[in-house]
Amino acid sequence: MHMKFIKIVFVFAVILFFVANKSVAQVPRYISQLINIDSIAQNMGMPVFMLREVYVFPENPKRETRYSKMARNFMKVYPYALLIKEEMKDIEKVLTNIPDKRQQRAYVEYKEKELKKKYKKEITKLTLSQGVMLVKLVDRETGNTSFELIKQLQGSLTAFFWQNIALLFDNNLKVKYDANGKDAEIEMLVKKYETGTL
Repeated sequence: MHMKFIKIVFVFAVILFFVANKSVAQVPRYISQLINIDSIAQNMGMPVFMLREVYVFPENPKRETRYSKMARNFMKVYPYALLIKEEMKDIEKVLTNIPDKRQQRAYVEYKEKELKKKYKKEITKLTLSQGVMLVKLVDRETGNTSFELIKQLQGSLTAFFWQNIALLFDNNLKVKYDANGKDAEIEMLVKKYETGTL
């Protein structure tokens, strides 16, 4: 009984505080439209604190626009980076069980045709900035640059050929992912994606 009395006194003290301080006591419009404050104050076993409405605006609209574009590009290409990671795992697993070099080459050629058929149409629709990001994310997910992957599967000549083509379009298949440096923002997007907050 004594404890209940203390709670009631505390609730009244809080209510009086808000009445005395009108600037704080003013209930935000969005709350007053949704719930009955008087009913809550009467039935709650603890004080109810109401804060003013707060509007949050980006400090730098240009930076916000750039981040939004980066997030859109990321959502477009990251699933491909994950697919490439899984495809490479499968290819490497199969190749370890094929001792004959000729059969390995035949399998790689078969997989190349299969992957082109599956993904070529979608991959060729990527913009330049999306392509650059994908190359970086491939390195992050596989631990190998795109150049190294092509070299492993199709040889140095093919890798150099595609590297030269990429350079013509301001891309670089040899680029390494820098999670703590210039790619820190992309790394943050990866973490948000993994936690389901993006």
